[in-house]
Amino acid sequence: PTQPEVAIRIREVANSPNVSVAKLTEIISKDAALTARIIRVANSPMMRGSVNIESLQTAINRLGLNFVSNLATGLAMEQIFQAT
Repeated sequence: PTQPEVAIRIREVANSPNVSVAKLTEIISKDAALTARIIRVANSPMMRGSVNIESLQTAINRLGLNFVSNLATGLAMEQIFQAT
């Protein structure tokens, strides 16, 4: 499951004025589950382009920093409230 601390760190970086895709990629890549889900969303029919995305950095470029930040927060919240 996605750790809430990772989602909080992602939001902090995404809201900073010196944000970069490389920095966000570095933070997200520490959580394998979150990485996989972001790549899956980037390859979804709604977001999919003509090329299949296989890397996290390309997925973040396609989705955008704000979208990825909001997605990470939402996925972390889902894990917190999901019944086991």
